[in-house]
Amino acid sequence: MSTIAAYLLDPSAATIRPVQIEPATIFDTARFLGGADYPALHQIDKRHTAYVDDDGLTKPVTGMFTVAGREGTPVAGRALIVGNEPEGDAARSPFLTIEAVARILMVHRPIIIPRLVSMEQTHPGLKILSTRVGTLTLELQRVHPAICKD
Repeated sequence: MSTIAAYLLDPSAATIRPVQIEPATIFDTARFLGGADYPALHQIDKRHTAYVDDDGLTKPVTGMFTVAGREGTPVAGRALIVGNEPEGDAARSPFLTIEAVARILMVHRPIIIPRLVSMEQTHPGLKILSTRVGTLTLELQRVHPAICKD
């Protein structure tokens, strides 16, 4: 069988990398590479489709993505991105370079920021130089994915 190029987006790591896949087994590949229990299609643009996990937002989320300039619910989990023909749904190699795809995708990742406090602040008179976590703040990091070329 012949293979085609595709891109694998991992929003948890905020990376995108090229992969080679067999179009005839794309749903099995999406399950394996993308971790998708139930692969579903998500349109990136008129010529590109992402195979994603339809149940992605029902699982613990460590990374999501959106298409830049589009409002709506982010897609959770990995995505296998391929090109598609306008007249059909046959998978083919992407029309855009990996750099162009990385520019149109926005990754959203939860980031935990600890604030350390001195033990002396919480226990006056304590003579041990030590710190502990005082509070944790949760923020959402928004970045374009970094390109990994194997």
